[in-house]
Amino acid sequence: MLHFQRQSPPRSTTFFLAALATLALSGCSALSFFSSTPAKPKLPAVSGGAAVDTAWTVSLGGKHNVAISPVVADGKVFAAHPEGTVVVVDEKTGAPSGRITLPAGAGRIGAGVGVGGGLVIVSTQKAEVFAFDLAGGQKWRVRIPTESIAPAAISEGVVVLGMVDGNIIGLNAADGSRKWVIQRQIPALTLRAGSIPVATRGGAFIGTPTGRLLRARWVGKRRWPTRKARPNLNV
Repeated sequence: MLHFQRQSPPRSTTFFLAALATLALSGCSALSFFSSTPAKPKLPAVSGGAAVDTAWTVSLGGKHNVAISPVVADGKVFAAHPEGTVVVVDEKTGAPSGRITLPAGAGRIGAGVGVGGGLVIVSTQKAEVFAFDLAGGQKWRVRIPTESIAPAAISEGVVVLGMVDGNIIGLNAADGSRKWVIQRQIPALTLRAGSIPVATRGGAFIGTPTGRLLRARWVGKRRWPTRKARPNLNV
């Protein structure tokens, strides 16, 4: 007479089936354990308020998908449109006071606007830098090694630009000739560096893609580098 013995399933299979049953019984609440979306914090109650009115608006020339920062200087707002124009309006009223147009074939504006020392500076996606006087007349036009996507800083006769390859270039404000270049490496997988330089006290402060704050003197030498989290400004 044959005897058949019932075999129990492997212990790992039993554990898997038990876990699956528990997950099914717990419903959607258990599924939230696997979600990577953090819970939204409750916003604090807002007391008081302020009325905000639109003082004025002005058209730059149509829709575009490039973020170009305007700048305010001497009571005027300078705002660029990628298709090659810089609109100048009164800071208080928005009344137009001028328009600067790049020459034909210059390409799209990729960075701007920098204003200082009687100059208006914009950079194009063709890695060219244009300088205009405040009346809109072109002063100079130069090509730089790589494109700049951040506004230039102008101080004491030098135009400072950060380029997409991480390097920093200083141009002579009088004619656009190159005065110096500071070479900086960018981290792997970084496609475009775009830190905005700030010119002051005969030098320039600029953040680097490696997480450092750098001060350059006009001779083109690094004065000091420091971590952005702990800047040492006592210089």
